[in-house]
Amino acid sequence: MEELDEHSYNDSDYDDDGNISFETWYKRVLEKLKSNDPKLTSLNLCEDHQVNDLLHLLERKELCVKAGNLIGANTHLSGLYINNESDDYGENDEKYQRIMNEHSENYSEFLRGVANNRSLTVLNLGYLPDESDAVKILRPLFKNNALTTVSFGNCSFIHIGYLTSSLSRRNSGGGTLKHLSLDGTRGEGAIDDHAAKLIKILNKYHCLETFTLNWTTINERSSHALSSMLRNDNCTLKELTLEANEFSDESLSVFANGILENSTLKMLNLKESEHVSAEGWVNFFSILRPTKLRSLSHLCLDNLKGSEEIMSFFGNCLQSSKMRALHTICFDNNNINDEAVAIFAEVFAYNNSLEVLDLSQNNSITTVGWQTLASLFLNTKSSIYLIDISNRNNSFDDDAAIAWGNALSQSKNTKLKDFRFIPLGITDRGWPALENLVCNKRSVDSMYDSNHALRLKWPLYMSGEEERLLIGVNSYQEFEFNCLLLDGIGMPDEDRSKYVLRKIIRFYFMNGDANMKELIDMDLNVMVHAIARIGSLTGGKNGGHTLLYQLIRSVPSLFDVSSNMKKGKLMNDIQQQQHRGI
Repeated sequence: MEELDEHSYNDSDYDDDGNISFETWYKRVLEKLKSNDPKLTSLNLCEDHQVNDLLHLLERKELCVKAGNLIGANTHLSGLYINNESDDYGENDEKYQRIMNEHSENYSEFLRGVANNRSLTVLNLGYLPDESDAVKILRPLFKNNALTTVSFGNCSFIHIGYLTSSLSRRNSGGGTLKHLSLDGTRGEGAIDDHAAKLIKILNKYHCLETFTLNWTTINERSSHALSSMLRNDNCTLKELTLEANEFSDESLSVFANGILENSTLKMLNLKESEHVSAEGWVNFFSILRPTKLRSLSHLCLDNLKGSEEIMSFFGNCLQSSKMRALHTICFDNNNINDEAVAIFAEVFAYNNSLEVLDLSQNNSITTVGWQTLASLFLNTKSSIYLIDISNRNNSFDDDAAIAWGNALSQSKNTKLKDFRFIPLGITDRGWPALENLVCNKRSVDSMYDSNHALRLKWPLYMSGEEERLLIGVNSYQEFEFNCLLLDGIGMPDEDRSKYVLRKIIRFYFMNGDANMKELIDMDLNVMVHAIARIGSLTGGKNGGHTLLYQLIRSVPSLFDVSSNMKKGKLMNDIQQQQHRGI
C-alpha cells in the first residue's frame, strides 16, 4: 500500500522542528482524495506525530464533514486508520482518547461520510468515543463485501449489539471478513450476552481467520458460543485472542471442550484470565491432554495460580497429546517458581519444536531456577531462537550469567538469535561470561568462532536509578562498548561475514602501527586477498578504510603501481617494518 508520504511535500511545508502544519497536511490529503488519486490507498489520521492534526480536524465540523464525504466517495482507498499506534501508552494515548471523547459529535459527522465508501478493505477505528453511536452510523459500510479487516476499541455492549446486527445482514457466508478485533469496556456485565450473540453470527463466517475479543466479560454464554464455533466443521479460525475476560473455572472448561474437536487454531491467547483458579487451569490442561491438537503453535497465558501444579499438568499434556506444532509459549507475568521451571526444563529437554519462550516477569524464580533453565540449550535438538527471562528481582545474577554463558557456548543450538534479560544482578564476575559469547577477544580464531548472530538485550523501561547501577559496573561498560556498539542483528545472512570481519578489525588491527604486524607477517599472496576483503568494508570507525590507511603508511610500496616499482623495493619495505617490530 502506498500512503501520503514525505515526498508529497516541499521543504517550505516543514516548520523549524521538521513537522508539517495541519493546513498543509490536510490540504494535500483533500487534494488526493478529491482527485481519487490511485496512489493514495492507505490513510492514517492519527499516527504518533499526527495526534495534534486529529485535534485540529475534529475541532472543525465543516472539515470533518468534507473529509468524511471525500473518503466516502473515494474508490481507491483500501485502508483507513484512526488509531494511535504509538508504543507510548502514557500522555500521548490519554490525549488521543480525550480528543475523541471531547469531539465525538464532529467525529460522528465524519463517519457519516465514511459509511458510504465501498472500496475499503481495512477499517481500524481504534478508540471509540464514550457514548458514541459510531458503529450504528457505519452500518451502510458493513454492506461492503470487500471489507476484510475491522478493529474497534472501547466497545460497549451497545457497540457490539449494532455490530452484530450489521454483520447478520451481510451476504450468506459472511462475505470476506477475515480479521475482527474488539476491545471492550471491562465491568459491563451485559457484554457477555451481546458477545455470545456476535459469536453465533460469526459462526456463519466461513472465512474468519483471526478474532480478538478483549475486556468483554466473556463468561458462560460466550464460552458455549465459542466452543460451538471451534467445533464447526467449516471453522477457519487460526488466531483467537481473549485477553482480560472473566472466564470462570466452569466456563473455561466449556471452552476447552470446543478446542478438542478443532483442527485449524494456531494461536490462543488467554492472558489476564484472573478469575480462573489453579484447579481451573489444571482442568483445562486435563481436558486438552487426550487431544490430537496438531495445529496449535502459539500459547499465551499469565496470572496462573499454583504454577508448580499447573506446569506439571501442562507438561503431561504436551507429552501425552499430539501438540507437536507448539513452537511459541508466552508464560510471562506468572508465579512460576524454581520447581515449576525444573518441570518445564525436563519436559522440553529433548523437544525440537519450541522456538520462542517468554518467562519474563516471573519474579518467584531465583538464580537456581535460571541456572536449571540454561540446561535447555545443552540439548542438541533445541530450536529456540528467542528467549525472554526479563525479571526485576535481580535473580539473574553472576552465577546465572556464568551458567548461561557456559551453556550457550557449549550448545549446538545455532538458531538462538535473541536473548532478553535484566542484568541488574550481574557484577564484574559475571559479565565476561556473556561477553565471550558474542565477542571473545582471546585470539583472532576465538573472535571468529564467537556467536555473531546472537543479540543480548534488555528492556528499555529501566528506571534512571537502575541504569545508573548498571553503568557503574566496569565490566558492563566494556561489554557495552565491545558488543552493543557492534550489533550486527538485522544484517542479511550474506553480510554476516562482513560483520565478523568488522569485529576482528576493531579489536586486532585498529591500534595504529602497533597492530600492523598481523598484516605485515602475512604471505604476500594471502595479503592481497586480505586487503581486498578489508577494502570492502566502508563507513564508521570500525570500517576497512581506516585500516587501509594505516597499511599505506606502513608499506607505501605495496600500493606503488608505477612501472619503476620493483619487487625488491616492496620486500625491502616489508622487511624494514618487520625489523622495527611493527
